[in-house]
Amino acid sequence: MGNIYSSATQVLVWLGPSQDDSDELMEAWQGIGQKAQEFGLESYMNPQSYYLISALARGKEPSDETAVSFQSLLSSTVEVFAPLLKGMALKKWFERPYFSRVWIIQEFCLCPDTIFVCGSKTIPVDFVKFAVLLLQTVIGNMPQGDYEQLQPPEMPLERLSEVSSEPTARLFGCRSRHQKHKDDELYMLLRRLFVELETNATVHRDRIFALLGLAADAEKLGIQPDYEGSTERVLTQTARTLIEKSGRVDLLCYSQFPKLDELSHLPSWVPDWRSNLSRSFYTINERMDKHLFSASGHDGVVEVMQHPNDNPDILGLRGYAVDVIEEVAEAGDWTDMNWDYERYLSYGAHIDELCQKSMEKTSMIHGEVTQQRKAEAQ
Repeated sequence: MGNIYSSATQVLVWLGPSQDDSDELMEAWQGIGQKAQEFGLESYMNPQSYYLISALARGKEPSDETAVSFQSLLSSTVEVFAPLLKGMALKKWFERPYFSRVWIIQEFCLCPDTIFVCGSKTIPVDFVKFAVLLLQTVIGNMPQGDYEQLQPPEMPLERLSEVSSEPTARLFGCRSRHQKHKDDELYMLLRRLFVELETNATVHRDRIFALLGLAADAEKLGIQPDYEGSTERVLTQTARTLIEKSGRVDLLCYSQFPKLDELSHLPSWVPDWRSNLSRSFYTINERMDKHLFSASGHDGVVEVMQHPNDNPDILGLRGYAVDVIEEVAEAGDWTDMNWDYERYLSYGAHIDELCQKSMEKTSMIHGEVTQQRKAEAQ
């Protein structure tokens, strides 16, 4: 299928019939998307220039024609989309089944000219990307901007939150990188599509196989679609390969419980890659930021310990015992827009309490050689 989409002159993506004000929304995507294209918004959507988008939104200098033009575009975006946002047209459009299917990633990403078809309306998919970015920019800069249509009580906060968590951002990220010949590795694709996102597949192992056509390291990993073996075997072999050949020990944080009932025999260390896995407490943009630590080294190589009986369900890795975790804080989503100041104060107090407890510790886990062992592990 990947070769078909890559060779196509144009790909039409059928989203379904017209309903829930989708005609009006498609016209809004078209109108604002066209204006954004004429402004040259695409030229700002790269790591070097992305920061300028917020700067233009906050610009106060009347002589800055680019900033004035961009702020006019933001105002037009609010004018057009505020009623659609309030009426839940965006929410219902993004909830269409198409956006939660794992196999759509190939038809969405591989052809440069991809068109959304909804009812009788058509738009280039990139117009949605532009309009969503403009909406997110407005929401992120509301303290500086005068966008009354988006302020409570005129606009419920949950409507704004839906723009921030819409499902196309990760799809567009994969599409953009493919078009620039900078595809993600398989591990990153798995993380993008199954962590805090509803992504479905009729056959569970397709959560792996559907991504191979886009994975930059597919050949290196040597994973081949296999519908003869069990799903447990496919998931286990994939996890082992990612750890052994890519050094992705951080994959272990996505082995979360309880696992799916139909995968109850999956080894404890193997992720089931179900939808809406919780994100790691340590998450960075690897394309733009450096890791804060390298528990498994800098070269992406881990030392695997073979099980005496070559049991594929048991993973053995050589490592260092650096310290002991005695206590963890209660989990919570500190990015929730509905947090009030009392919860923030409580959260900060909890962090302070844990820091104080840590500073009171005087004993070293390895005695006098503790610092030496820590240095070895760095």
